[in-house]
Amino acid sequence: TFRKEAKAHGEGGMFLGHHLSAQDRIVLVDDVMTSGQTKFDALEMVRTEAARLGLEPPRFEAVVVGVDRQEAEGAVTAAQAFTAETGLPVFAVATIRELADELEGDISPAHHRALREYLER
Repeated sequence: TFRKEAKAHGEGGMFLGHHLSAQDRIVLVDDVMTSGQTKFDALEMVRTEAARLGLEPPRFEAVVVGVDRQEAEGAVTAAQAFTAETGLPVFAVATIRELADELEGDISPAHHRALREYLER
């Protein structure tokens, strides 16, 4: 387990528990995919730590997120761009559009309309 920001209390540092090894197979888990930048940063942090320890970088397998916001640059979403650049598949528990569909009738029509308008931009 690693943190995106080092903590000074408790176990402290960026990495917790398991000691990094070249044989590790890593799945990055995060709450949301927006631009993908934190996932790129996480890959770099792990690679940097492996280099600091004199290890070959471990093998990354995939990224799993709770929600893919499906932010797009043109016709390509951030998740698709991340996969194209890294070769790592991105799996989401749900997409923002799926959540919008599920929320219809549970939130006010004005909020649902605003959400749909945001998604169509």
